[in-house]
Amino acid sequence: MKIRLYAHPLAPVAAQEFEADSLALWLLGHYGPVPQVTVQIFAGEPSADTDISHDAAAILRSDAPEYVILQSPGDPITILTSIAISLAMSFVMQLLFPPPEMPGNVNRTQESPNNSLAARENQVRLLQRVEDIFGTVKSIPSLLMPTYNKYINHQRVEYGYYCVGRGYYALNELRDGDTLIAGISGASAAVYDPFTSPNSGHAPVLQIGDAIIDRVLTVSRAVEVDGITLSAFNQVQLPAAFDWAFTPSAGGDILTQATKQPNINAVAAVGDSIAVSMASYALEEGEWHDAAHNVVAQEGADHFHVTSTTYYNYSGAYTIASVGDGTVTLTSVTSGPNVPTGVNVSLYERSEYTDWVTLPNVDRTEVWVNLIAASGIYKDSGGGKTAATVAYTLQIEQLDALTLAPTGVVENVSSALTGQEGSERAETLEHATSWTGPARARMHRTSPFDYGFAGTVIDETKWADLYSVTPITKAEFGNKTTVHTITKATPRATAARARQLNCLASRKLPIFNGSGFSGAFDAEGRHISGTIAATSKIVDILAAVSIDPKIGRRDLATEVDMAQIWAVQQQIDAWNAACGQFNFTFDSDTTSFEETITTVANAASCIAYRQNGKIRLAFDHAQPVSAALFTHRNKKPASETITRKFSTDAEYDGVEFVYQDPDSQQPETIRLPLDGSATKYKKHEIPGIRNFAQAWYRANREYQKLIGQRVSIETEATTDARLLLPNSRIDIVDNTRFKSFDGEVVGQSGLELTLSRDVEFAASVPHSIILMRRDGSLQSLACSAGSAPNRVVLASLPSESIVIVGGQDGIRTIFSFAADSARAAQAWLVQEIDISDSQYCTVRAINYSTDYYTADYAAIPAKASVIN
Repeated sequence: MKIRLYAHPLAPVAAQEFEADSLALWLLGHYGPVPQVTVQIFAGEPSADTDISHDAAAILRSDAPEYVILQSPGDPITILTSIAISLAMSFVMQLLFPPPEMPGNVNRTQESPNNSLAARENQVRLLQRVEDIFGTVKSIPSLLMPTYNKYINHQRVEYGYYCVGRGYYALNELRDGDTLIAGISGASAAVYDPFTSPNSGHAPVLQIGDAIIDRVLTVSRAVEVDGITLSAFNQVQLPAAFDWAFTPSAGGDILTQATKQPNINAVAAVGDSIAVSMASYALEEGEWHDAAHNVVAQEGADHFHVTSTTYYNYSGAYTIASVGDGTVTLTSVTSGPNVPTGVNVSLYERSEYTDWVTLPNVDRTEVWVNLIAASGIYKDSGGGKTAATVAYTLQIEQLDALTLAPTGVVENVSSALTGQEGSERAETLEHATSWTGPARARMHRTSPFDYGFAGTVIDETKWADLYSVTPITKAEFGNKTTVHTITKATPRATAARARQLNCLASRKLPIFNGSGFSGAFDAEGRHISGTIAATSKIVDILAAVSIDPKIGRRDLATEVDMAQIWAVQQQIDAWNAACGQFNFTFDSDTTSFEETITTVANAASCIAYRQNGKIRLAFDHAQPVSAALFTHRNKKPASETITRKFSTDAEYDGVEFVYQDPDSQQPETIRLPLDGSATKYKKHEIPGIRNFAQAWYRANREYQKLIGQRVSIETEATTDARLLLPNSRIDIVDNTRFKSFDGEVVGQSGLELTLSRDVEFAASVPHSIILMRRDGSLQSLACSAGSAPNRVVLASLPSESIVIVGGQDGIRTIFSFAADSARAAQAWLVQEIDISDSQYCTVRAINYSTDYYTADYAAIPAKASVIN
């Protein structure tokens, strides 16, 4: 919040301004718990209605954007004592019950993919600043919901919902990767203005492809399901048919299949348990048997005679020792006769159902599944492909909302995939349950595999995705431009690590025409009147960020000099229309308003400053004359320091300037000098520059300053310096030297001036004298030697009367004298002005040189000759 403090309400002095997060803490820090003065506190401008001096709750809330405090002598108020106690108690409560904190080690970045040099892909930017795009940029929108896949006509498509940024935008060239969405069959994109969405019932402002009928949803994918094969019962379990033979063996009993549908080696493995069941097998009295208990008709040495009826039954549980083609060897060894047929074998714990998968979302209303037959579905007996069908059932069971325990409430949903071709067959099954809340799901194939078909059967079907679907009740998502998409999952897209929806986004703002704006937004950012349009001009952008409630929250009428900024825009446009532009994405929530203004201005070679409480711009450009003169007469004695820098091999001798190129849509680099002779480059990457002309001029400015900026000065001048502007050219006489020819005019006789000190004329070179006018501006006049060493004769008339005695301001006309060849050494370019005390201002400047601007009016070379 802003706090304005009037130390004496009745005195005509400006208020002191402060910024704070808490009014109560600021008051206590400024005055202590017991002020020694009377303090009146107002939530806004002073009035009886806004007086909160005795309202502790209002002071503690600190919810007004601005507070005014009137301070005057008198009895102190006591409310700050109770506030101090309240804050102390609050602090104790925080110690006893500390609030939850976000983890400090999460891998989170403040950078939008718009500004990234790598990993330019759509991302979830949780708890980060919504992108503020100004001008035109290549936008990589952020994900607003998890993407999900569905199958339409057996083709996989991906649904996405993205945020381009705060505010209104004109979007062009919407692409999936490098391909225009308009050129992709079956792909669609719908662009929604702020305060509208697919859920609000509003039509999109831009529709590419067919309309998207789906709403925005929360669709959570279960990671446990990632391509589970659905098997028929007869593919996981042996048929219930007594078609097995049992053969006792000393090496392990043997089971042999009569029919192999399925073959035992396709469903069983070593170590599996199996169940054997059979009717009792009898050896009848009087029969002769061989050693294997087979009935024989004749006698022999290895035969025996059954004297009484004997019954054998091998039913029971066994463990598999080995598996062969239609046979298994068991770990058990029994004795008795062979059982040639009539044995049934089954595998323990075999089911065609998949495992249950839990969907714990308490607000879930639907369950979606994706089924895929990647190799197609068909039968082929050699004469061509014929149709085949795979039927399946999805089971959904309700879970207790608290314990997630099964409730026994089950819903079954059945469907089938049919095909007659070798290409992928797939579908999405969507089911809304009769309850809202947690569930678990599983699937099974209900159609058996056709082992009896005399040919090839291709019908492997996989459970690819399981989604828990929750409706979104919000009709819209505030002051954001959003994009709803359906994109095809092409082989390129599915092979790529990440998808990339991208577009050219141009921020639409009210346009300033020098006297007013074309349109307006309300406090929430809603377009409420007039027109808005895409713009990259700094005058429109500076106005927008200044009044934006989340960036500047400034009053344009009182805090921004729009007329002056408009004049600077016209000045830049008259030079080159490409150079007064700004194109950038603000993505960090730590960027202050002042930093935002500075960044915008810097792209246009300007410095933002405040004068008389208003934000203005100073344009850096060639200036043939200086705006002010500082001599020993208007400088603090012994306050001046000059620093000279001499080139060394360790210093930079070239510039590497990086900018975002609109043609290649990627960073490009200008290296100066162009002949490549530099050995060490100083890198510049100035946010907001997005065209070659603007980058070329700025790169040359930086290069010329690199090689020409060798001297800097810091001096303390009288309060005349308060009127200086950044980037203005001024003359400063070097008073660090023993001799300097500057001072005041103390007399005039015609065109002969008497000076406050002697001056020296060098032989055979012209000389001039600079006179400071009463408004602070300068006039340079050629001169020659006068009748005395402290006198000069003017070559032409001065533009105004020269003050030779102390006037009402108490100062004479100030002068600076020098040979014209040395005059350039007195020219400086202002960088900073700092109010050091009530009498003096600190001025910091660098040596001024026309070389800084040598490229400003030269022809711009072909981009291809510079960028390669």
